[in-house]
Amino acid sequence: MQLNAKERRLFFNGPCLDELSMCQAMCCRQWDVNLSLEEVQSNKYQLESICFVTKKECESPEKECLNRSYRLKKKENGDCLYLGEDSKCSIYNERPKVCRDFTCKDGWRLADVVRPSDSKEDFDQKRAENVAAKLKGDMRFVLNPFNQKAEIFYSPKKEEIVAVVERPDKCCLVTSRFPFPHFKFTSNQLAAFLDLFDGKNNLDKVLSGFNAQFNLDLPVKVFYLLISSLLSKGIIVFKS
Repeated sequence: MQLNAKERRLFFNGPCLDELSMCQAMCCRQWDVNLSLEEVQSNKYQLESICFVTKKECESPEKECLNRSYRLKKKENGDCLYLGEDSKCSIYNERPKVCRDFTCKDGWRLADVVRPSDSKEDFDQKRAENVAAKLKGDMRFVLNPFNQKAEIFYSPKKEEIVAVVERPDKCCLVTSRFPFPHFKFTSNQLAAFLDLFDGKNNLDKVLSGFNAQFNLDLPVKVFYLLISSLLSKGIIVFKS
């Protein structure tokens, strides 16, 4: 174990079992253990289907709903169902891939007990790419009905999109950012882009309408990355 006081990070260098007395299996208590489709179909795990938008149990009858994710069941206190009282995994040899790939070598921030921001950005980028790969031209999306208001802006200097959302359960505007170096938009273009999500246009029509309106040639791959990023921030949702 090593402390970097300047970066306020604690690094665990030894095997997981050797560090349990210090970390108390925090990785099994802090986050959802998400499952791949193959792991879901293996029937090895007790799992639950969660809506990405509401964070509650998914009730959509649509089999390919992009707002649905699967995770290992949790105990009432939020711990992973398979975490024992000794802070050890009871299915260690059969643990999901996300658990196998997880590492503490990047360090933990002491201030807020989350993974470093660079690691989170890598994770968000991979998630956006994975969702983009599942998109189809005949899919339809609408503006998230849980938002009272949503606007998106593009910062060319930082090559990022800024989303500002007003939600009924928040007392202030919620701002989020995500890197988007793939295409340079104007704020007027992005404002008009959101107007196209009326539930009538599928993705093919949204893309063709957007390109025609602003005389652009936005590639399908980049368009799908934008869609998946807006999904991840709760700006739009899949219409089943």
